[in-house]
Amino acid sequence: VRVYTIGLGSVQGGVVSLDGRQIRTSLDEPTLKEIAKSTDAEYYLATNETDLRKVYENLTTQLVLKTEKTEITFAFTALAALFSMVAGALSIAWFNRLP
Repeated sequence: VRVYTIGLGSVQGGVVSLDGRQIRTSLDEPTLKEIAKSTDAEYYLATNETDLRKVYENLTTQLVLKTEKTEITFAFTALAALFSMVAGALSIAWFNRLP
């Protein structure tokens, strides 16, 4: 799972206005960068609300869905079990072995 990290504010700390709220921030950029790097993602710095909106706009175009192989042997096993039950029922009906 890729974890895209966003640093909001500045390393020195300060107050950021976001949607009418005042948020006191102080970044730990090395940790955020390491998280992004270890998950093969990217780190973004947003010093204000406008930068944050730009980051979110860019993220939506970068999200990628990967196709992966999925094991489907359970479907063959279920089909084989169904055929076995049908064969057993037909055998009972054919040989009339019900009491």
